[in-house]
Amino acid sequence: MTVPNYDHVVVVVMENHDYSQIIGNPQAPYINGLAASGALLTNYDAISHPSEPNYFSLYAGSTFGITDDNQYSEPDPSLATILQGAGKSFTGYVEGGATDFNHNPWESFPEGFSVEKDFSTFPSNGIFSSLPNVSFVIPNLNDDMHNGTIQQGDAWLQNNINNYAQWAKNNNSLLVVVWDESASDPNNQVAAIFYGAHVVSGDYNTAYNHYNLLSTLLAANNLTGPHNAATATPIDVFSPGTGALAGVVQLSSATEGTALAAGTTIASFTDTNTADTAAGFTTSITWGDGTTSAGTISGASGSFTVSGGHTYADDGSFPLSVAITRTVDGATITPMATVAAAEADVLTPHAATITGTANQALSNVAVATFTDSNTTNVAADFAASINWGDGSTSAGTAVGSNGSFTVTGSHTYASAGTDPVAVTLTEDAPGTANATANSTAQISAGTLAGVVRLSSATEGTALAAGTTIASFTDTNT
Repeated sequence: MTVPNYDHVVVVVMENHDYSQIIGNPQAPYINGLAASGALLTNYDAISHPSEPNYFSLYAGSTFGITDDNQYSEPDPSLATILQGAGKSFTGYVEGGATDFNHNPWESFPEGFSVEKDFSTFPSNGIFSSLPNVSFVIPNLNDDMHNGTIQQGDAWLQNNINNYAQWAKNNNSLLVVVWDESASDPNNQVAAIFYGAHVVSGDYNTAYNHYNLLSTLLAANNLTGPHNAATATPIDVFSPGTGALAGVVQLSSATEGTALAAGTTIASFTDTNTADTAAGFTTSITWGDGTTSAGTISGASGSFTVSGGHTYADDGSFPLSVAITRTVDGATITPMATVAAAEADVLTPHAATITGTANQALSNVAVATFTDSNTTNVAADFAASINWGDGSTSAGTAVGSNGSFTVTGSHTYASAGTDPVAVTLTEDAPGTANATANSTAQISAGTLAGVVRLSSATEGTALAAGTTIASFTDTNT
């Protein structure tokens, strides 16, 4: 069993109630809600009576032989100094008001008040990432159920700790709520609840005590507890899915319009917890072209692959990402890479002969046709340009579908003759396919036709200078 490497652990210590007084009590709805959603230890015992030796057990792994609540000076190591020696941090948050030194165990050790803060400094704005690695929270005597009621203590936890509890679930953190000692239980059985990330909800009947809890707090930081906690087994309520995940995208290339078979390896990942199985993960592949699909995970013993199938409709560079989630704890990694889809389109040009008359507008005339090997392309996927051969160019319009396209354009030739017309069709980015059709424009000067209009005259009578003699037409207007 491996204890997760938590970023933050908060331990709230309540006072002087039997397990049976708390669990199932309608006066404690919030606490029982935590127990139902988290891990409830149903066989957890305190170490001794009265309070102080239990707090010493939680903090330093020993009662030091004391059997009362008097003031003492005990030697380190303790939870705080072991954490500090490893570059970690500890704070004891003590609520103001009716307080009791024997509930603040660090005050009896050399570190004393240097690790203590007033509970008013405990984050209340949801920014719990500023908390130390391990914190003890000590409510005052009215709120910890010592002097106050169960209902009062339950309300205090909900009002002051619930925001952290809910944050912990998604931020690699843990809440522990435990009672220092029982009121009258012959076995000194108390309630202990674990709630947060990596906790598998349920009831756990394994025998545990305060030494096991201290061992767990230090194991979460890869450290060993002092005194009796050194040999106490850490509490086992955690999901097997606590290993570190690392992944990489394996797919680097594809071909436009060519299907990647369903079993194609898209990514691979490792899990340091070799007990995790492929069935314990889900994955989603974002292909980078606006589509997403579920992948298939295979593998075992900490080494896994993600496979999937896809067809890139166009060529180009696509940012592919693979989200891999371990279902038991929600741990997610998203390896990313760029996939280069190669151009597969083959455009074949077909020239056309364009006829017209000088100075007469050609309007939306077909200037070339093209066939496309990729029948999924549509006309909007292309841009067309026309070099009319007389020193002028203009954009053309592509129309068509199913691999067959026509380019049309409009133009007016100023003079008669034969002009080479170059029509280029280019696939829009990220596509790179293009082809040029070399068409011909045959432009005439226009056709003349005439007829004599004068059909009669009178001898000796002048035809006036403006008399119509004949008329003719010219198709070149």
